[in-house]
Amino acid sequence: MNPLSYLSAVACTIYIFCAAWMLRLAPGKTVNRIGALLNVLFALWAFDAVFSYGLADPAVSRMFYLGFSFCWCFFSGLALHFALRVTGVPPARSRIGRIAGMLGLYGPGAAFTLITDLYLFRGLVWRGGYYMPDLRTDWSLTSYIVYYFAYIVASVVLLARGIGRSRGTAAKARLRIITISVATALVLAFITDTVFPLFDVNFPQMAILWITIWSLGVLLAMSGYDFLAPFPVEDAYRILDAMADAVIHLDDGGAATWLNASARKLLSVERGAEFQNLNLDTIVDFQEADATYARNLFTGKSNSMAALARVGPSGISAAVKLVSLRERNTLRGVVLVASDLSDATGRERAERLLAETGLVLDEFIERSLDGIMLVDSEGRIDRWNPAMERMTGIPSAETRGKPVWDILGSLSPAGGDGELGVEGTKETVMRALRGETTDWNQRFIELRITDRSGKYKILQVTNFLIPLKSGTRSAGIARDVTEERKAAEETLEQIRKLDHAQKMEAIGTLTGGIAHDFNNTLGGIVGAVSLMRHGLENGDYASPGDMMSEVETIERSAVRAAKTVGRLLAITKKRPVETRPASLAEIAQRVIEFSRKGVDRSVTIEFGRTAADATVMADTSQMEQLILNLLINAAHAMTIMRPPGDHRGGAITVSIDPYEPDLRFLSVNPDARPVRYWRLSVRDEGVGIPREVMPRIFDPFFTTKGGEASSGLGLAMVHSIARQHGGLVEVLSERDKGSDFRIYIPACDASVMRTPEAVRTVRKGFGVVLVAEDEDTLRKSDGALLKALGYETELVADGDSAVDAFRKSPDKYAAILLDLSMPVMNGREAFQRIRAIDPSRPVILTSGYADDRILEEIERDAAGRFLQKPFTIVELSRTLADVIESKPATGT
Repeated sequence: MNPLSYLSAVACTIYIFCAAWMLRLAPGKTVNRIGALLNVLFALWAFDAVFSYGLADPAVSRMFYLGFSFCWCFFSGLALHFALRVTGVPPARSRIGRIAGMLGLYGPGAAFTLITDLYLFRGLVWRGGYYMPDLRTDWSLTSYIVYYFAYIVASVVLLARGIGRSRGTAAKARLRIITISVATALVLAFITDTVFPLFDVNFPQMAILWITIWSLGVLLAMSGYDFLAPFPVEDAYRILDAMADAVIHLDDGGAATWLNASARKLLSVERGAEFQNLNLDTIVDFQEADATYARNLFTGKSNSMAALARVGPSGISAAVKLVSLRERNTLRGVVLVASDLSDATGRERAERLLAETGLVLDEFIERSLDGIMLVDSEGRIDRWNPAMERMTGIPSAETRGKPVWDILGSLSPAGGDGELGVEGTKETVMRALRGETTDWNQRFIELRITDRSGKYKILQVTNFLIPLKSGTRSAGIARDVTEERKAAEETLEQIRKLDHAQKMEAIGTLTGGIAHDFNNTLGGIVGAVSLMRHGLENGDYASPGDMMSEVETIERSAVRAAKTVGRLLAITKKRPVETRPASLAEIAQRVIEFSRKGVDRSVTIEFGRTAADATVMADTSQMEQLILNLLINAAHAMTIMRPPGDHRGGAITVSIDPYEPDLRFLSVNPDARPVRYWRLSVRDEGVGIPREVMPRIFDPFFTTKGGEASSGLGLAMVHSIARQHGGLVEVLSERDKGSDFRIYIPACDASVMRTPEAVRTVRKGFGVVLVAEDEDTLRKSDGALLKALGYETELVADGDSAVDAFRKSPDKYAAILLDLSMPVMNGREAFQRIRAIDPSRPVILTSGYADDRILEEIERDAAGRFLQKPFTIVELSRTLADVIESKPATGT
């Protein structure tokens, strides 16, 4: 490699170091940011030179030169901008002036970048041992030289003038170093990179190496003269030492580590003498209450305090202020400032300071956008700022001297929106002012009020106590969050609607397969029934037992259809997330069986390795939705997303295995926790995900399927559901090879799973059961089942008839069976009317589909149950026995 390449690598390191140091000294200062940006530009230029000096291929060299040409086009403008800021030239006051200034600084650089790439760059020429750019020697090069020279000369002139205008010796020295280094570097760069090529001198272009002189000069100025530092440390110590007030630094244990001259005088400590025995307790004699607040600074309970105290061995009266020094929530020490009040001058100074502080506080309270109220030790309001007036509609004059509970009670009376009311607020406030811990001073309070204009509002209020010698006061800060809360609720409602829409989209994708499966199921039932009819008509059955095979076929087919409907209902329900221990393997098995019927016949779904004890805390419906979305996405990747003419189909492999996260996994996934996970993997053989698309695949409404194949909500729902369960999603994908979606869900103890015993025992009973069912076939079937269980029945066709029958003889019926969906009067209305007659009569509501609100209403009823259609004689017998046995006892 060319030696110049190694030198360029060294230069690149110097530029990066210089940029980092500038930002570290003062990241918020504009001049430091410009200087850092200039060094980053130099670093990019040096990076280009590392390769350009050593490349033997002219085509690659041309690519590098054109790719990094902006570096040597822009650096003149950046250098001038830096010089303007270093020398203190202020920016324009108007916005138009500032825009014009920026265009003047960087517009030519942008223009010459385009000119260089499109015209000025003619080709490459071998000179100085490597390929360098061959530039046109016409107006374009002349214009660039004029631009370069004008900006560089202006930069040097500004820096030189800054030397004469600087007052301090250090300031002159550091500007002198910068001026000389800049001038030297830029003159040498101009000679080797502009003059030599004009005269065909066989010498390498070394501008990027000469500019290291500039950066080394900046490093020297920063290290030796605090160049670009916000405040020189030594100057800070000299200023503090010259202060009239005593300044003491205490470590995190309260021991003194530094004293200024006034503090040494106050504490009778000679310069150079040791003071290891000095600490907060020996320096300041606080009153008992103030001593407690002082100690709070060291425990993190407060950040500053001010008090009158005795200081030093002579017990001099002083105004003492303590401020904690913290870095990233870690206490680094405390600064103690003591103002001597032993003479009239000190007292006058303290009084003036207190008066000015009061004025500042008054102005702050009046102009605050948040509502502020101050309450005295008796609970009476003495400040109610304009923001509080706007929020409540109550003028400040009307609140002055009034109890805070009366004012708040007028806005939110007792019993309204669950608030405390007048008496409750009074008790809470007074307990807080007495020093007790209450909701008033320990947390955010959310007040739901009606202001004077009758407008409903939600206020978030936080109160804190201010201990004073005249008594403890309470300060409250209020913020109107009505619109924020309304917007949040609207967003949540929109998310719920999108959630349901996505579920229906997933079901719609499988509609064809589901219909095919139902037809197969019905085919089994119809075939068995026709076979039984044929056998009965032709005398093929010698006994009822001969028909058992057909009966079992009908039963299996009916159960299969019922399970399919049940899964459809579970997936499409709109309800909040309710997690409970569940088997991830069982959930996956159910969804896989369901999905096999709906995906394209060219797609197979395989359930690979899995663990039977894969127990997680999960909302079963949500987890089924997550797996279903992944399976549909995988199927699409192998079918509709393949280009026309490509082979369609492939295998989807689902697996579940335990996973213990390592340090790499935790560092790559900040949301991951060091706990045991179950990893659900859904791997396909589809088209894969392009790298440029990967960051957006979980964005709502983003899709690459085209047309109306997808709404773009499927993977967004996967990510959302995983996060709701405390998990995360990882995606591995390779173009044209397939994708592997890995869902990590925290594991829970398998012992919490209770395996229900399979109970098939029929529980018989007695008494009359009133049955209301509008479907004639089902009504007769229900009656037959009940008679087989030992019950007598009374059958009606609608809810109105059921209510009339029950009203006439309420004690006649042991239980009532109501279908939810009936004409004239539905089951829910009939249930409510029966409850008005007898609140404890056992009632069972049945339906093929029930709204969540109805289910919640039944669950709250002690003598009410819900039975999902279709049901077996075992399920009916157990539900009836359960509801009759749980009937509340009634007294006479």
